[in-house]
Amino acid sequence: MLKQFKIQDIADLDDGRIALTINNHIKKAVEDCQNRPGVEKNRSVSLSIEIIPAPQEDGLCEEVDVEIISGVKLPKSHSKPMSMGARMNGQLVFNAASPGDVNQGSLDQAGGGMEEPKIKEE
Repeated sequence: MLKQFKIQDIADLDDGRIALTINNHIKKAVEDCQNRPGVEKNRSVSLSIEIIPAPQEDGLCEEVDVEIISGVKLPKSHSKPMSMGARMNGQLVFNAASPGDVNQGSLDQAGGGMEEPKIKEE
């Protein structure tokens, strides 16, 4: 049975897969808000309905292809800044006991000063 397509009919298309995908995008956006409430940037769910003409040989267009494109956009994740040392050979070194200060000494180094880590070349 033919019927006019309206936005509420998305749930009936492709056995409900399209609506499920859109609902999953909404869920991801809400979960990101709950997981990172301090990130005040917008989360967005986009929906685009693309209508592509399928003209007949006589030049008339009595049929079209329709694609429904959806997506979710979340703010990028950022770690906190971590202090690292840059070495002449292009390597980075870090202090696992003090991620905020690569030069911070620890008790296990008492008396011996900062010891340069032995890093294998890869």
